[in-house]
Amino acid sequence: MPKTGVDYADYNITVYRSCPYNCVYCWAWRVPVMASRIRRGRYVPSVEAERVALRCRAGERVVVSFTSDPYPFEEAWRNWTRGVILTLRRYGECTVMVLTKNPVLALKDRDVMVSNIAGAPRYVECWLGTTITSADTTDMFSAKLEPNSPKTDLRLRALKEFQREGGYVWVSVEPIIPTRMKCFRPETIVKKVIDVLDTDKVKLVVLGRLNYVRQVRRNLPIPILNGKEAEEWYREHVPETIDILREHGIKYHVKKELAKTVVGVVNV
Repeated sequence: MPKTGVDYADYNITVYRSCPYNCVYCWAWRVPVMASRIRRGRYVPSVEAERVALRCRAGERVVVSFTSDPYPFEEAWRNWTRGVILTLRRYGECTVMVLTKNPVLALKDRDVMVSNIAGAPRYVECWLGTTITSADTTDMFSAKLEPNSPKTDLRLRALKEFQREGGYVWVSVEPIIPTRMKCFRPETIVKKVIDVLDTDKVKLVVLGRLNYVRQVRRNLPIPILNGKEAEEWYREHVPETIDILREHGIKYHVKKELAKTVVGVVNV
């Protein structure tokens, strides 16, 4: 079963075995063992979705997906991810959490994400989510960090459109990159998210640190903090971010790797 070690979800379904967005901080494709494992995976996404749907229980969560994006450009005609979501919502009880750099393309599937599914025994929520790494208003840095992805503002506007259709959204602020530049501070990013989205329909904000620093740092187009400086930076900025989320009544989850640094975090 595609159980996941990520602490805010129970299952993960990887639909595609490659990813076109070429994010420079992505560990999955920078760590040879992981990249090889994804490419060699012996799985059929629709079959995995059916197995998860039959096994999962109410209250559990399945993410589509962590290791490669479920909405590459070819999904526009392949519709593999669409089929996975439809299967999970028709036969399952898990909350479905879609995570993509391209929520603009994902809007084509808003019908199977939001509408009642004929024959389904219960209504299964499907949250459309995206990753935000910078609050840069010019998109200069997001263009360098995520060169083939829709820019940050487009992603947020797509989530806003999904909310207008009655859908729920979630945001992964990850990786939080420790640098002196203000637009990368997590509290700045969260403020940008709150300015655009209807907070009543934001189900979750996930906060995660930059991992595999040694493998990815040479690809980053910005200087980053290391060692004790980075740890102190996280301890300064993450609590401030949490205070903002609490103020707006938004549930959050600080991933375990970051929670080890920011002592005393209580997820809600």
